[in-house]
Amino acid sequence: MAAIPKEKWGRDHFSVLAYIETRCVDANGRPSPPCMRTGNEYPTRLRDGELHNHDDWACANDLEDEGLLINKGTGTCPVYRMTNKGMAACSLYRTWKAGGGYWAAFPYDEVLEAINNTTNKDTTNVD
Repeated sequence: MAAIPKEKWGRDHFSVLAYIETRCVDANGRPSPPCMRTGNEYPTRLRDGELHNHDDWACANDLEDEGLLINKGTGTCPVYRMTNKGMAACSLYRTWKAGGGYWAAFPYDEVLEAINNTTNKDTTNVD
């Protein structure tokens, strides 16, 4: 399946980004498979609708394709690292959510601008 461009991302992409950032902090970048939507039971919520046959692992692949994450592990045993773009997007997302923000008013354009204007590099010093 082709990557979903960041301009179409919705709630699920940003939730996966925040979850993976938490796992980078607390679990050396290893997501817990039971915490990830796997399979086709639930669609991925996009900015303007839903996409079936696209789970949280596919969202993580989209995040990596857009330069927000780097998978230093394998496809079956991922170990993620955040990039500067990922940290910038996650910081805005968490600030907005912590302030009581709700999805209908999510500042997509502000987050996309931060992603586009951030110079990217892997933020880790671990190989």
